[in-house]
Amino acid sequence: MNTVLIAEDDDSIRNDVSELFNYEGFHALEAKNGREAVDMAIEKKPDIIVCDIMMPEKNGFQVLKELRQNSETSLTPFIFLTAKASIKDTRKGMSEGADDYIVKPFAMKDLLEAVNIRLKKTEAMRRKEASKLKEFRENIVHSLPHELLTPLNGILGFSQLLSINFHIMEREEIGEMAQITYESALQLNRIVQNYLLLAQLEIIFLDKKKIKDLRMHILHNSKDIIEKTFLEKADEYKRRNDIEFSIENAVLPISGNDLKKAISELTDNAFKFSRASEKVNIFSSVKNDLYAIKIHNQGKEFQKSKIDQIRDIKEIGGMFQGKNGLGLGLLIVSKYMEIYNGKIEIHSEPEKGTEITLYFPIVK
Repeated sequence: MNTVLIAEDDDSIRNDVSELFNYEGFHALEAKNGREAVDMAIEKKPDIIVCDIMMPEKNGFQVLKELRQNSETSLTPFIFLTAKASIKDTRKGMSEGADDYIVKPFAMKDLLEAVNIRLKKTEAMRRKEASKLKEFRENIVHSLPHELLTPLNGILGFSQLLSINFHIMEREEIGEMAQITYESALQLNRIVQNYLLLAQLEIIFLDKKKIKDLRMHILHNSKDIIEKTFLEKADEYKRRNDIEFSIENAVLPISGNDLKKAISELTDNAFKFSRASEKVNIFSSVKNDLYAIKIHNQGKEFQKSKIDQIRDIKEIGGMFQGKNGLGLGLLIVSKYMEIYNGKIEIHSEPEKGTEITLYFPIVK
C-alpha cells in the first residue's frame, strides 16, 4: 500500500483529497501547515507528497526545499497543489525539484492520475537502479578471481618456497623472495582497495543527492596535485628521466583526493605499459571553459575494438594480457568523470602509444 502525504491548510480540500486516496487504496496522511508537512514527511517517509503552496508557518516552496535537502526525503515525488498558476510560479516549483503541478480547481481524477503516473515512474527508476546494482555485483563476482590470482599466486608460491627451503638458501635469496612476496601483497592490496572503491562509486552514482553534494567541491590547487602525483609515480617506477610535463592551474569541481586518485591510476598505467627510456608526458590546458589533462605514453597501444568498452567491467579486463589492474583503474577514472560531469577520451595507435584526456568543467 502506497502512502500519500497531503499538505493543505484548507480543511475541506484536505479532507476530500484524503478521502479520495483512502478510497483508492492508499494510506493518506494529513498535514494542515508547512511545518507539520516537513515533520510528517521525515518521520513517516511517504511514497509521494501532494502539497499546497500557500500555507501557514512554511509555504510549499519552503517545504520542498527543506525536504530536498534531507537525504531521506530528497527523492520523494512531490506534486504542488495550488491556485497559483503563473509561469513564474511553475518554473520556481520545477527548479526547486517539484515533479508536477496541479492547479485549483482540479478534477479528482486528474490528481489521482498524476499521482499514479509519478509513482509508476519512481518504481520503474527503482527497478532500473536495482538491476544496475545486480549486474554490477555479478560482474564483480566474475572478474574478481582473475584479478586476484596473479598477486595471490606470487604470495603463495614464494612463501611456500621460503617455508620449505629457508634452511638451505643464501641470505640474499631469502631477501629477494621476501621482497617479491611483499610486492605481490602490495599489488593484491591495491586491487582489493580499487574494487571496494569502484563498488562505492557505483552506489554513489545511483544517489542523486550524493552526486549533487560531490559536485559542490571546489578545488583551487589542481596544478599542485597533478604535478605532485605525477612525480611520485615517476619516482615509484624510477623513471624521472623519461617524463615531461607542463601543467596549468584551474579551479575544478572535484575533491582533491578524487583528482589525485584519477591521475595516479592513469599515470601508473602510462608507466606500466611503457618501457624505460620511452617518454611519459602530462600536459594540461584551458579552452572553451574546459580544463583538459592529457597523459601520453609511447608504450603498447589499446586494441581499437576495446576503446569504447571502458564502462563494461566484463570486457575491460581483456584490453591487455598479462597485466593486472589496468581495466579496473580506467573504470574508476571513467566513473569519476561521470560523477563530476567530466569526459574521458582515449586515442591509441601502433608505434605512437596511447593518449588519455580528461575534460573537466571549470568553476568560474
